[in-house]
Amino acid sequence: MIPKNDRKLNKEFNRCSSKTTFVKVGKESHIDYMDEALSDLNSAEKEENEKWAITKAYQALFLACNALLVKELGFYSKDHGCVIVALLRHGIVTEEKLAKISAMLEEKKKL
Repeated sequence: MIPKNDRKLNKEFNRCSSKTTFVKVGKESHIDYMDEALSDLNSAEKEENEKWAITKAYQALFLACNALLVKELGFYSKDHGCVIVALLRHGIVTEEKLAKISAMLEEKKKL
């Protein structure tokens, strides 16, 4: 669940930080994360099994989010929830953008 206010967001970010979820890497490696994300997305598009296509697409999204963290902050997240928390906490992705993405996904589900 996404924290609803700054206090909860900071608390969750600190929880993620305290459990060694974030790993420091060189900012230049964001290219590797994005390349891997694009490769996974390409694989998802070719996948005949819908379940595996979704899994590959989800992994591509996770890697793309980590590419943003690496590029901006020089660390990646091993935890899928903490990657979103870090993006929000550091203003890389705003709550408004996240709401728009969620709305787009809900519309996609209706198709």
